[in-house]
Parts: sequence; C-alpha cells; structure tokens
Amino acid sequence: MTDKKEILKVLADNPALTEAVKEVIAGYFSVDNLESGESDITLGQMVRARLVGLKAVNDAFREIEQYKSTKPTPKKDNPAY
Repeated sequence: MTDKKEILKVLADNPALTEAVKEVIAGYFSVDNLESGESDITLGQMVRARLVGLKAVNDAFREIEQYKSTKPTPKKDNPAY
C-alpha cells in the first residue's frame, strides 16, 4: 500500500491536480445553492457552517502544501572571491 505522505506529495507537486480537487471539495460548501425558503436563523446557521467548512478545506490544502517537493538550489559562485 502506498504511504499517505507519498500520495499527498504527488498531490502537492501537481498544481493542476491540487486546484481541481480543491474546487470539487469547495463546491460542496458553496452558499450559492442554499434554499431561501428557510428561516433567517436556519439560513444563517447554514451559511456559517458552510463558511467554517470552506475554511477547513483551505486549511487542509495549506497543510498538504507542506508535502511539496523542494527543488535543490544550484550553488552559485560567490563573486566577492
């Protein structure tokens, strides 16, 4: 079985894949498709819940970014020498 860190590394190293997955998940937290027939209290609770969920999705993807591979920086000659 593939290690979880390796899977997250693949996701983090592919910006197009990361953005596509993030868009699909974030779509479930959209406030655009809420029913306006609800009471103000219920509607407010639903909006708040979706915004909290969207923040959690963004936090999770920030955490996934930590698995991104770092490219080695080439050594540069010091011009002072």
